[in-house]
Amino acid sequence: MDSFWLLIKQYRQLIIGCLGGSAVPIAGYFLSLSPPWPDGIVALTSVCEMLAVIIAFYYMRRMKLSISNFVFPTFLLSFLILLGLYLFLLSSLTFTVPATPGSIVSERYVRGLTCRDEVRKLFENDCPNLTKQQIAQFEYEPDQIWTRDSIDKARVSIFIVWILAFMNIAFLFAGFAAQQIQLSRQPKR
Repeated sequence: MDSFWLLIKQYRQLIIGCLGGSAVPIAGYFLSLSPPWPDGIVALTSVCEMLAVIIAFYYMRRMKLSISNFVFPTFLLSFLILLGLYLFLLSSLTFTVPATPGSIVSERYVRGLTCRDEVRKLFENDCPNLTKQQIAQFEYEPDQIWTRDSIDKARVSIFIVWILAFMNIAFLFAGFAAQQIQLSRQPKR
């Protein structure tokens, strides 16, 4: 029965750590680094992080230390690559609308990958990477500038990279926790 209570205690600590990890996407939201789509991205990210922690903890607690010493740098490198890719996508596939009077925050929208035919005729050399002044001519409405399909592809691309980056963080966290549990169970020398 003592081993059962030890397991409960370890999982409780893991869950508390997961909830703390949910603070990272919340911070990203308040720093205006989260994707503009979908609504509820912070909650969705937290759920994906929790699932990633559970899966990673399940597999990594059985993993040999020599293997986990290889896995950690791999996840860290993967996270850094995904973070760079995410920041690139966020800066190249989104635009901000200036704050309106009475509003203190500007809004971020996703650009499309393909201009609508009538917009392409007006700005053929600039499509699909229009300037803010060109976007303002269409009242900052993405659907008036880019095709719906291309906006959806850009949204999903940004979203997938965001989620994968946070799942990497979760794998790193769970892997570290699992490794520490393994080390604590080894006989002291």
